[in-house]
Amino acid sequence: MDQLITQLEQKISSLVNQLNSAKQEISQLRSQLAQEPQQTSAVDPLITSMEGLPAADQLQLYIADSLDLSEPNQSKPTLDNEEQLSFDLGSKNLIHDLFADADADADADADADADADRSSNTNNQQRNKNQKNNLRLVKLLESRYPKAFNWSNPKPLKIGIDQDITLDEELTRSKLKRALAAYTRSNRYKKCLKKTSDRIGLDGQPIKPNKGKNNQAQKIQNEPTKTPNTSSKTANDNDEYQDLSSEERMKLKLAKLTGNKF
Repeated sequence: MDQLITQLEQKISSLVNQLNSAKQEISQLRSQLAQEPQQTSAVDPLITSMEGLPAADQLQLYIADSLDLSEPNQSKPTLDNEEQLSFDLGSKNLIHDLFADADADADADADADADADRSSNTNNQQRNKNQKNNLRLVKLLESRYPKAFNWSNPKPLKIGIDQDITLDEELTRSKLKRALAAYTRSNRYKKCLKKTSDRIGLDGQPIKPNKGKNNQAQKIQNEPTKTPNTSSKTANDNDEYQDLSSEERMKLKLAKLTGNKF
């Protein structure tokens, strides 16, 4: 859009410069006519119509005359080739095309902005709808388990508390997951986790750690690992082979494997 505007400004500036040049040529022609009183010629209708008009109107008349856009009945002055004022825009529809492209780009930008606004509004509406649904599910948990769930003053919940909650058509597994996610991700719940390490169940009572299991695990961990004593057996085997030659040792081992006597 900015590039088209710049092109139009440059083109208008060029047209103004050409109009000024045309005015200078007209002035020169008038001077020549004044110096040759015996030669009479018809007054240029374009010059007559441009007198007394603002620069913008003069430019419009000059462009129309150069592009043959004037009315059919309007006569045009006939000049020699050396005195003829030429003005070429490359195409009669150039200005119209430039403005049409600029309007098309502006409309496209406006449509893109409108689409972005609609998309943003749709996303915001969907986000607000999800938040409302999640809060409604949290309220449902509060009504069913008021001792465990309190949106205004939450307490740390038991790990795996979702396994203790009864599911039904109103509170399905997916809805429970969304409700717990909204509840535990709130800033209030995150702050309560920093205040205490105690967690509560559905009855609102703190969950006591199972000391029996912990003590049993600690006892197993502290017991030394028992390894089989194979040192004496190895020593006896070595004594048995000690006085034998290599060949005799081999025969004795084969005899033990096959069950035959050596």
